Amino acid sequence: MSCSRVFYGLLAALFGYVVVTVAAFRYLEWWQAILASAVTLGLIVLGGKLLVRAALGRLGAMAQGLMAGQSKALKDATVDVHAVRPVPPPTDSRDDTGDAAADVRTRRWFAFDVSIFPHREQADRPAEWHPETLVLVPASARPPQPFGGFNATASGADETIRLREVRVLVDGDPVPAGDAVTGPQRLRFVAGVPSDLKELSVRYVVHQFGRIRLPAAALPARS
Repeated sequence: MSCSRVFYGLLAALFGYVVVTVAAFRYLEWWQAILASAVTLGLIVLGGKLLVRAALGRLGAMAQGLMAGQSKALKDATVDVHAVRPVPPPTDSRDDTGDAAADVRTRRWFAFDVSIFPHREQADRPAEWHPETLVLVPASARPPQPFGGFNATASGADETIRLREVRVLVDGDPVPAGDAVTGPQRLRFVAGVPSDLKELSVRYVVHQFGRIRLPAAALPARS
């Protein structure tokens, strides 16, 4: 159902409510008119909720399809983990990734060295993907569902972990990520992980893949 249909439907319902109310107060007893007006208003509110819910469902499906199309390059991708090692937290408090200064100090920080492999179906016609769009999420996270529990997890809370200092290895040299890439790529980056997480997955728009286990020991948070 399109937004225009919802709008015109609500407009028609409002017009109908006015007509019913005016007619009720003209031809019925005052208490009957009030009752008729209240019942009509209740039906309009219920119908409006159903219309809005249907419209949101349609928009959610469209948004899901659009995002799935944008991220299809890494659908069913896999991750090879070469190394995950603890590193000190950033010394500055610049909010360059949206992290508050308190979060920077209390998280466990790791340097990641991983390889991303698109699904073998991409071998013949590889699609472009952007390393800087990658994020980490708890391994228990469910894929995003627009207008329906976006970022919901089995525990009821999902925290997207942004990547810092993303580098793509080109001929063995780490190059700052920026341009789109195709096919398998080896990446290095740094990320701050909440202290209670032990296993992560990679998310690219709506597709999630891989498992990254974190070392049991980590450097203490900077005080």
